[in-house]
Amino acid sequence: MSFPNSDVFKDVVRVFSVQTKKLLTFKTNDRKRVEVVCITSEGCPFRIWASVNGKVSPTFYIKTINMEHKCSELTGKNYHCNAPFIAKGYIYSFMVDKNWSREGIQAAVQRDYGMTPGY
Repeated sequence: MSFPNSDVFKDVVRVFSVQTKKLLTFKTNDRKRVEVVCITSEGCPFRIWASVNGKVSPTFYIKTINMEHKCSELTGKNYHCNAPFIAKGYIYSFMVDKNWSREGIQAAVQRDYGMTPGY
């Protein structure tokens, strides 16, 4: 699987983290390589390693992936479900309804991702 650059790859990981209710973090994080690990519980074997394939192209490729989780769903807050995440995911809703209430935003996030943002 390939991604245009590391930023797009990290955005996909953030969405995946919120959707699966797992706390994923970027253990290694620079322009040429990114390692994603699950820190929901200690010892979880989930891991994704992605890096550029060549020196010229910024295209990111997943090199190693272990999708197995040995942890339960996250019960607390997922720090990936923050204001920039919500703004990016609901930008068209904000354009249509410029007076969208906080309660309406929270209800949409709860409906779509099963978690309520704290603000």
